[in-house]
Amino acid sequence: MADVPNLRVPAQVTLSYHRGKPFVFSPADARWLAVEFAAAALDGPGPDEALALLTDRFPDETVEACLAAVAGSDHPDADRVASAVRAFVDSGAVASINQVYQLKVALTRWRPPIWRRVRVPATMTLGDLHSVIQILFGWDGDHLHQFRAGTRHYSDLNFNLEDVNLDEFTTRLRSVLAGTTKKIQYEYDLGASWWHEITLEQVLERKPDTTYPVCTAFAGDSPVEYSYEEDPREPETFDLAEVNRRLAGTREDL
Repeated sequence: MADVPNLRVPAQVTLSYHRGKPFVFSPADARWLAVEFAAAALDGPGPDEALALLTDRFPDETVEACLAAVAGSDHPDADRVASAVRAFVDSGAVASINQVYQLKVALTRWRPPIWRRVRVPATMTLGDLHSVIQILFGWDGDHLHQFRAGTRHYSDLNFNLEDVNLDEFTTRLRSVLAGTTKKIQYEYDLGASWWHEITLEQVLERKPDTTYPVCTAFAGDSPVEYSYEEDPREPETFDLAEVNRRLAGTREDL
């Protein structure tokens, strides 16, 4: 199958996986695979998701540059993807890649309140949001976690958590905070149960001169994650500038 044009890239990825070696994408391979994902999105969520997938694969590129990459991909669905995305952009519909969510992430059951206000891309996945919350509250990420939205539970499926069958790495924030759903829950450390309530406060237009995610306000210092009665420690003072420096460092991974 690695010699069949329309199966070459996924076949090579599969072979590399079974050989225990990472697959190194050539620029041509990256373009082909981007169109493959976008074409699949057209048959499901639609052109908005197809555009989001293209910009995921070609970060910092304009829509025009993404469409040029599609045209140069040699993928059999290149024309279909380009036409659908172009029609969507020209329709004047608000693309989710141009939206930012202002979230208030509050640690529950704490007095005085402890919370962080952060602005993130609407296309961010829940897996990305997990990484952001770890920085906002100074957690070290060593414990299990999950998100809850009503009866739906999301996490890293490799954890094999009971009642969790939705993948946080393929679920975008905009698909969870949709319709009447404005709040979701996040639990970190399933033993200690650090519960956080995440509230969508505003949907804003993305500013090209702003780096996201960015923390804009806060209240309270984070509790010490590992606190022992025989060795009590005081919380570290929340440093907004340092938190935003660390958040800016995650940009290439989100």
